[in-house]
Amino acid sequence: MKFRKTLAVAVAVGFISFTASAVVVPGTPNGGEPELHTIYNSIYGTSFTAADDPDFLATQTGWETMTLDSDVESISFDALWRQSFLTDTVGFYTASNSKITLNMTDVLGPLDNTDPNSGQGPVTMDPITVDVQGLGEIGFYDHAALPDDPNVYFNWFSEAYLNDGQFQTTPGEIHVLILTTPFEDTYLLCFEDLPYDYLVEGDAKIQNIGDSDYQDVLVQITLNRTVIPEPTSMALLGLGLAALGIRRFKQSA
Repeated sequence: MKFRKTLAVAVAVGFISFTASAVVVPGTPNGGEPELHTIYNSIYGTSFTAADDPDFLATQTGWETMTLDSDVESISFDALWRQSFLTDTVGFYTASNSKITLNMTDVLGPLDNTDPNSGQGPVTMDPITVDVQGLGEIGFYDHAALPDDPNVYFNWFSEAYLNDGQFQTTPGEIHVLILTTPFEDTYLLCFEDLPYDYLVEGDAKIQNIGDSDYQDVLVQITLNRTVIPEPTSMALLGLGLAALGIRRFKQSA
């Protein structure tokens, strides 16, 4: 039986509810790549000192899904960073408590090693905004395929239970962290392909390439809300309409 803890967080108008999972300390990347907190600092101008910095860990929401309020019209997806050697397509899905009936919508990608994003590091790509009105609860995923064979792929979901049995036998693999940012209604999706020990043979020895660093693909999402006029603005609009009505009445008299 799967238990889901629900949080309610106050935002600009109304509430957004989320399903939550445990806090994860990101690992040290292989090959001298930058750590997640360092990349976060470079993006948002923060000064976190380590992966286990309590202030940095406090940016983790623990959310697995979002239940969007009715005033959220759209979400803007902005790919910011990539360290993956796979070909990645990031999107969202309608949470349904079933692997079979997921409604997956690709948004960004494929992100690969072609220009203008050849190599690894910052991504150069225009944000993409998608309509999410009426969708209710959604989750996020990375469709990760082998560069030389797109028919070999994995889907890493923000809901941990959906990742069971895809690659490893470890239950509840956490492949996605959702972090808060200094900006309101803006979050950072952090994707990881190997959040566990994974041994391979290389250089005449067994190596563990499972680093759990959560910086394979970083995507910023921004919730775009319906703008509700302030009471003063509504009053001025009402006065303007009233004045227009009086003017037309005088002209017709």
